[in-house]
Order: sequence, then C-alpha cells, then structure tokens
Amino acid sequence: MKKILNISLISLLSLYTIIHFLILFLHTGPINPVYAKYRIAVEKYVNPLLTQNWNLFAPDPVEETQNILIQYRTSTNDTSDWYNISESLIESNQSNIISPYNKAARIPSGLYFGIFKENELIAQMEENTSEEEFDQAINMSKIEESRLKQVDLLYRFANSAIPLITNEEVKEVKVKIMNVKAVPFSERHNPDYKQKIENLEFEWKEYFPVLSFS
Repeated sequence: MKKILNISLISLLSLYTIIHFLILFLHTGPINPVYAKYRIAVEKYVNPLLTQNWNLFAPDPVEETQNILIQYRTSTNDTSDWYNISESLIESNQSNIISPYNKAARIPSGLYFGIFKENELIAQMEENTSEEEFDQAINMSKIEESRLKQVDLLYRFANSAIPLITNEEVKEVKVKIMNVKAVPFSERHNPDYKQKIENLEFEWKEYFPVLSFS
C-alpha cells in the first residue's frame, strides 16, 4: 500500500513538473496558435508570481517600470492630486523582500500586462499566421472579457489604497498607469537624459470600499 502511494505521489509530481515547464515554454516561446488558444490560462498561471524571463543563460534586463497612480473625487466634487500607490509597495518590498509586499509589488506589472499584452500578441499572431489560423486561434470575445476583468482588478487595487490616502468621503476614483522606460545603457552616464514616460489614463469610476493591502 505504501509503495503504491509513493508511486502515485512521484507520478503526480512528475506530471505537475512536466505541465509547469510546458506552460513556461508556451509563455516564453515564439507566438504560436497553441499559446494563442490557451493564452488566458497560461497568463493566469505565470502572472504575477512568475513574471520574469526564463530563457536559459539570457536574463532579460528591465526595459520599463509600471506605476499605478490614482486620483479621487469627493462627495463635494473636490478633485485630488495624483497619488503614486506603487512607490510605497516597492520601497517596502526592497526593505524586506521576504514579506507579503513581495507579491503585492508585482501587482502593477501583472495588471499592466494583463490589460495590454494581448494587443501585442494579437498583432504578432495576425502577422505570422494565415487568416484561417488566426480566426481559429483567437477568440476576441474571451480576450475582451479577460481584459475587462483585469481592469476591474486594477480598480479594486486602486480602491484598496484610498483609506491610506484620505479620510474624506470619496465617491469616484480615476486610475492612471505610468509606464517609465529604462535608461539605455549608452545613456547611463548622461545626466541630461530624460526617461520616456507613457501615461495610460482610465475613466472615472464609482468608488467602493476594498480591504487595504497594507
């Protein structure tokens, strides 16, 4: 009986290991119909805990950093300044990497790629496959459904920070993702170099209380 349990356990672990690396291969490999078909499941497994480059002996340098900024409107229609809610998470994570903040600090990049990465993937698929293969592999309704879920998570994340920012009665929240490009290696000694910043602004949405992440 014990031998059967051991064999079963080893078999399950082996199966999980195979599936794990297969998913990572699909995530980091070239765009293909298989990945396109199971993209949502693959991204949910990989992001945000495994958001890194897994190419052997070829670490992927950070090319950009995502910050989430929020603005709120009170019941008296006063509008606040923009607050960067990513900075405190990053600072807390850097001071103690073995903490709950390690996972929380990955949320901004995970949400950014969850919302916008499919546009890049769809464009690549459309370019590298036939029209028939593209239509079979890409389910636009599911992709849009997934994107809307990520936007909802973005607002939940933003709303969770409101109690840390103000005690005022907040009625609406607006979110902005600030995408900051890294300084090129060739410009690392140039004090006058200005980093490229891309702002992706969302609409005002009704505020609802969410348990704070702090």
